[in-house]
Amino acid sequence: MRLLRMVVTILLLGTIAISAQETIQLSKGTVVNVRTVPAVIANAWQLTVDPSGYLWCTDHNNGRVVRVHPGLGWSDVVLDLPLTVNSDDATIAGGLFGIAVHPDIDNGTPYVFVTYTSADDRLTVARYRYNGRQLVDPKVLLVVNNVPHNLGQTITVLSDNTILVSVGSFDTPAPTELSSLNGKLIRMTLDGNAALDNPFYKWDNPTALAGYIYSYGHRNVSGITQLPATHATRPGAIYAVEAGPVANDEINNIEPGKDYGWRKISGYCQTGTDAIQCPLSTYFQAPSQAAFYSSKAIPEWTNSLLIGTLYGNGLMVAALDGSGKISNSDPSQSSENTMALDADHLIPFTNDSFLERIRSVAVSYDGRVYMIVTSGVDKPNTRILALENPLAHSPLAVSEDIVAGNGFTFGPNPAREQVTLQLNAALPSEWTLELLDVMGRSIEIQRHEQYEISAVLNTAALSSGAYLIVVSSQNGKLRSTLIK
Repeated sequence: MRLLRMVVTILLLGTIAISAQETIQLSKGTVVNVRTVPAVIANAWQLTVDPSGYLWCTDHNNGRVVRVHPGLGWSDVVLDLPLTVNSDDATIAGGLFGIAVHPDIDNGTPYVFVTYTSADDRLTVARYRYNGRQLVDPKVLLVVNNVPHNLGQTITVLSDNTILVSVGSFDTPAPTELSSLNGKLIRMTLDGNAALDNPFYKWDNPTALAGYIYSYGHRNVSGITQLPATHATRPGAIYAVEAGPVANDEINNIEPGKDYGWRKISGYCQTGTDAIQCPLSTYFQAPSQAAFYSSKAIPEWTNSLLIGTLYGNGLMVAALDGSGKISNSDPSQSSENTMALDADHLIPFTNDSFLERIRSVAVSYDGRVYMIVTSGVDKPNTRILALENPLAHSPLAVSEDIVAGNGFTFGPNPAREQVTLQLNAALPSEWTLELLDVMGRSIEIQRHEQYEISAVLNTAALSSGAYLIVVSSQNGKLRSTLIK
């Protein structure tokens, strides 16, 4: 059940609270609330949103995958992956980087994909199955050698049910060599095989590295996003953001079999050479993740790429025109920085006292934007921000995890496996505890003795939504709202 439906039921039954950290007003009048999701993740790195609106986040240095409620921020560690450490230098360790959730995770394809590195400089692409509580049944799909331990890159599931992964190269010559996966975007099936329609797939040698290559000539692709199949003019188009050596960061439209020029050309161009693809635009912001914004909830951003930046300047907005080009790119500017970034296209989330990097950007089905931001240098502080239009987005959560009802307390709320209820005082008679759905139908009834002041509700099998807890005795009825 989608969170939007859950919001409606909450509005009918309970009180909702939301705390906006700040407000941004865009030039056409849209007000965007900036809310901190109260989740504590030490080294949050990449963020994605599943079809129900839950957030999935990699905890980079700790090797954990965390599933987060987007309103309350309660989090469950669903994977704890042991990371390798160099025996000669403890400062060198592997890390957990990219994450992608299959779009049909709730409907028969419960797969979650991650990328992680080892201390001996290998990149692993792995698949897990989500059983509703944990990521289980690990399957290594691919291992790529000679990828630095601090370069895990990003991963996404494409609309054709294949996986696209970026493999960095930085300044090695490998980006143009089809015998190496360094400096490439690689594409594979959900089982880890090279996709049969990849441009260099070899039918007589299906395991050859070249068969995995989708595009090449990349330096360091940090973000990949795909336009939906329903897009009016560019259905299914793939865009990637890439960091340059000093400046010359790029936005590219990715096409199969194309060379994107690293170590041959650098900077903006309008006519490629030797079949090298020119970037759509260049900039000097150090990109991180990217997400396509198709929603009309924040109309100024509709049909735009939202790009995180690591130089502390905020969220970059690259608007697409009907042909898929960047409409706020100005070729008359310096070739290393052609993006035209006015107040609508570079949104700051920082102040003068610290540098705030936007590590990841994700867009929910309802048009909410979520970002991982990291501030500070010596002791970085990581948090998740939600960007919401209060005219389009209803709040997602009640205010407390442990709720004080009228005469009792209970929690956790939202419910997980079970909920514990505690009366404030013993009742003067036997009492009953009843759980009702939003239609008033009884789901569970418990009868308790006068001396009993606590009870446990098993909630593991409940569907997402809002429920009513009713405590009845000869003194009357006590009620409160439970969320799952």
